[in-house]
Amino acid sequence: MNEQVQKDFQELVRALQIQSIQFTEIHSKIFPPSSPPEKLEKDVNLCWNQQFADEDPVKISDTELVFRPKYIFQVKNKEDIVFEATMISALIFSVENKDSFDKCWKDEQTRKIFLEKQIVRLMWTILRQQLMDCMNRHSFPPIPLPWIV
Repeated sequence: MNEQVQKDFQELVRALQIQSIQFTEIHSKIFPPSSPPEKLEKDVNLCWNQQFADEDPVKISDTELVFRPKYIFQVKNKEDIVFEATMISALIFSVENKDSFDKCWKDEQTRKIFLEKQIVRLMWTILRQQLMDCMNRHSFPPIPLPWIV
């Protein structure tokens, strides 16, 4: 990240304040006929991705924005998907400095870093717990989320 992008990113983060994190939907399922959990391969693979609605952020008022990231987690045993969880959340931010936010949000690279890095860092520990709860409801052994860098 070049120096100007780093400054813009820091200005963007200072312009926003997280107010609330809410899950609007959480779905999980196992895929029969799946092997009993004790017969899963030792090297099962956890895949995940993050998506945003096209209109994000949604402006609630002049001082509030909502981001709605969707997370999809899949556990694969060899090539077969054996578990999937989908989580959609609403992240409500107050805009502390509208001019700074508007200026920084126009920059595609700054916006991309915020969406792809900062939001994930904010959500990761919460997602970890939600994923463990989903797996537990299906008597599925917990699989830790990978490190984020």
